[in-house]
Amino acid sequence: MHKPCWLLVALTSGLFVSSVVSAQVAAPGMRWVPIGDVHAYTVNVTGKLWSAEGVAVTVAREEGSSSPTGGLMVGFDAGPYVGKNITLTGDVATKDGASDAAIWLRTDGPTPEAHIFQTTQQRFPIRDGEPAVLRSVRLTIPKDAKDVVLGVLLFGGGRASVDHLRLAISDAAIVNVDAPALVDEAVAVIRGHALAADTVDWDAFLKDAHNRLARGEPAPMAYPVIREAIKKLDDGHSFFMDAAWATSRTINDGTRDAPVVKVLPGGVGYVMLPGFTGPDNARRHYVETIAAAIERNAPSVTHGWIIDLRKDTGGAVPPMLGAVQALLGSEPVGGYRAPGKPDHLVYAGRELSFDRKPTVDLASVPVAVILGPHTSSAGEMVAIAFHGRAATRSFGSATSGQASANATFPLRDGSQLALKGAIDVDRHGNAFGKAVDPDERAGDDVVVSQATEWLTHR
Repeated sequence: MHKPCWLLVALTSGLFVSSVVSAQVAAPGMRWVPIGDVHAYTVNVTGKLWSAEGVAVTVAREEGSSSPTGGLMVGFDAGPYVGKNITLTGDVATKDGASDAAIWLRTDGPTPEAHIFQTTQQRFPIRDGEPAVLRSVRLTIPKDAKDVVLGVLLFGGGRASVDHLRLAISDAAIVNVDAPALVDEAVAVIRGHALAADTVDWDAFLKDAHNRLARGEPAPMAYPVIREAIKKLDDGHSFFMDAAWATSRTINDGTRDAPVVKVLPGGVGYVMLPGFTGPDNARRHYVETIAAAIERNAPSVTHGWIIDLRKDTGGAVPPMLGAVQALLGSEPVGGYRAPGKPDHLVYAGRELSFDRKPTVDLASVPVAVILGPHTSSAGEMVAIAFHGRAATRSFGSATSGQASANATFPLRDGSQLALKGAIDVDRHGNAFGKAVDPDERAGDDVVVSQATEWLTHR
């Protein structure tokens, strides 16, 4: 569901801050203020942000209301914390039909550099009815910041709850790199590793960047310039993560949809494999949840399996392949091809920090793979892993067109570059690089039945 853009604009521009800061700027006894239509949502908060137990927050939309967003926010003086890291964490859950919930953190001040906004909304959504999941946002308080503002948001109807919502303050790591030096570092990495690096005049780019950035400026001032460098690659896949985003990816489980494993009528197994990003404990949970469910349901499956990749929007390839290793076997399932190098072979179940062997062997059973326009990046590599497999056929529509491999490179300030450095190949060496086309075109309304019919009538 599309989230209202006006809310993000309001939160990032400081439209709500005056009511919060004027209420009370000191940390002890901070007063929470409702966000949105106060008559449309019931809100409740107990506890203290600075305590070990933190705060418990609930937000629920009133029955009959159509208000798109509600929540709570609070603010305090940034002065004592300038130059320090501030982290907001909480266990977030939604139910009763809520479309999403988020925690967010913002600084305000008189200069553009003083305005920083971090939210879990777009990158780490909360699925309705799932158990509470840890969410965290962090930023470094800039020198011109006057206020820190934070809050909880519920999108749509239903109810959101956040338990153990806490603030933590820590000293920011001393980073001996200014904005011009960070641009130099980023461009050097791009030139050495990006597949499309030779299409850009980097000397001219750096000359212009140095004219725009001054020595001694803080590293984050380089972020817009680095994003410009990525845009110049025009490869459709590379991207830049600022330090806060890079940190959040190590903390938050970014799986956008709950996986589904079940047996359809007629004895067809069905796996909806969602995209995945997250830390190692989340990887382990993702793999174990899907793999164990496949093993439990395997005795009831008589006519093969459907692997539905329409919600596999990408992320990390190893846990996705590890989750369906029983269907892929132990042989190479594809690889990555970079100019002048031998193909890097990919195996299901490899490149994980833990060992998880399937208890059933389904490597030769029939499989129908469902593709769609949201099948992207790592999701396309999963599709390619099944490409050329015996007794396998794909259905649906073409994928997003990012059938290539990104490698991640950390920069000295904690930010990261994700650079397209290779294209995907299948187990027989056939190269992709762009979209993956299905063997049979089918609309969303009929694709499952079409795949089921192929499996049951083989």
